[in-house]
Amino acid sequence: MDKYSYIIGQPLSKRTSRSNPKGIDILGVKFTPIGLYLLTEIDMKHISDKIIDASDIWNNEINFLYDEMLSEKSIQAQICVLERFLIGKRRKNSYCSKILMVQNTLGLMESRKMFSVSALREESPVTKKTLERYFLNHIGVTPKQYANISRFNNVLAYVDGLSSEPDWHDIIVSFGYYD
Repeated sequence: MDKYSYIIGQPLSKRTSRSNPKGIDILGVKFTPIGLYLLTEIDMKHISDKIIDASDIWNNEINFLYDEMLSEKSIQAQICVLERFLIGKRRKNSYCSKILMVQNTLGLMESRKMFSVSALREESPVTKKTLERYFLNHIGVTPKQYANISRFNNVLAYVDGLSSEPDWHDIIVSFGYYD
């Protein structure tokens, strides 16, 4: 990795990391599932499981951002510079009915312990294929893939909140894992 900034798409496979012998200073921004789409309007299916140079999206602006961040003395000031840049990139007309529908479906997935993707699809006003296309374009994964990620995160949050050893059998049943 020889560039200053990268955009990392939704991971679909195990990631590996390598350390730089000189040391690496990293400032990362984690976006909500639709957040990166709102900034770039790039179909997320094109960057799922990829690491791309941010200058491929924002051209020379990313180099100016990097220089401006380096000129700041504190991490907090650098973060403010980055926030201003990202807020400036946010598309003004990004909230269309497709995005709102995907956000509502995401909210339902994240708020429920157990759910079926087909039942969630029935709550949306579109066909299964259309919902899949919206998810691929705006998030980079299908509803089923996102549901698996969401369910795993729900289990992780539940286990992190326990004060005693988890009863894995109860957790498996409660969260809908069956094989």
